[in-house]
Amino acid sequence: MSPRRLNARPEEVPLYTRAQRLEGAAMFIDLACEELERGGEHILMNSAYGLRNEVLAWRFRLLDEAKARGEVRQCDACGGSGKAPDGWACKACAGVGLVSRDGLRLPGE
Repeated sequence: MSPRRLNARPEEVPLYTRAQRLEGAAMFIDLACEELERGGEHILMNSAYGLRNEVLAWRFRLLDEAKARGEVRQCDACGGSGKAPDGWACKACAGVGLVSRDGLRLPGE
């Protein structure tokens, strides 16, 4: 990723890109929680899961705002559910349920 992009102000980065970054952070927290559980640190693990839930909630707020602004739209292939008829993740949207305005997968998928 270019330094310019890393140093961009939040308002210069599309909302869906910011939401995908939060999803990545939540995945990292999940890995940390697994390690905390293995080490017997259950109090820290519960706190970390609480943080992960807050991160995911913020991600969904950003995606809702991106949808309201017209930056993204509901996936036509799955109807926004993110699931294909066979029960697996929708291939058109990579299981997100949203695609960019031009119908492509969101960046970072």
